[in-house]
Amino acid sequence: MRKLLLVFTIVCAQFQSFAQEEISAAASVEQSLWSLQGTLFGVWFTNEAKFSDEVVLRSQVGLTGGYTQGYVTDYNYLYMLIPEIEIEPRWYHSIKSRAEKGRHTSNNSADYVSLKTTFQPDWFTIGNDHKDDVISSLALAGNAGMRREIWNNFSFELAAGVGVAYDLEDQNADDFFLFPDFHFLLSYSF
Repeated sequence: MRKLLLVFTIVCAQFQSFAQEEISAAASVEQSLWSLQGTLFGVWFTNEAKFSDEVVLRSQVGLTGGYTQGYVTDYNYLYMLIPEIEIEPRWYHSIKSRAEKGRHTSNNSADYVSLKTTFQPDWFTIGNDHKDDVISSLALAGNAGMRREIWNNFSFELAAGVGVAYDLEDQNADDFFLFPDFHFLLSYSF
């Protein structure tokens, strides 16, 4: 009876170890993830291309902008949309642990760390005033964030970090600017 119990325990342990390996092997970012993202301040078309099980290269093209009211605008509302191109390597460091816990990992639902490079050219501006005030800039920002699918192909991203921007046209006294980088995005994946 002891030998039968020992054999049964060994066989169960083997099945358990195979099951853990299958979960870890299956936990991976999407091969290619296309999505349309938006906020109150812009809209972007994005792609995340897989490099490894946890690393993707995210590319993004779109329009970013904002609005304000103040003395510079004669107390009128000012809004602008500016073209923007981004390249961002992302490491989804929690994707395997989420899969092992039985949580969703579809559409790259996991926590990530990234280094985002953003180019904002002065090619054109959509807005109601001060279109000539837009200058070309290049920015680099480190972020920590999370991406979660909330409903069939709909997801959100929340991230925070800090970055440095460079004025490419030398129109300001200081060419480098430090800035906080926060974003909340809603997206639809194709």
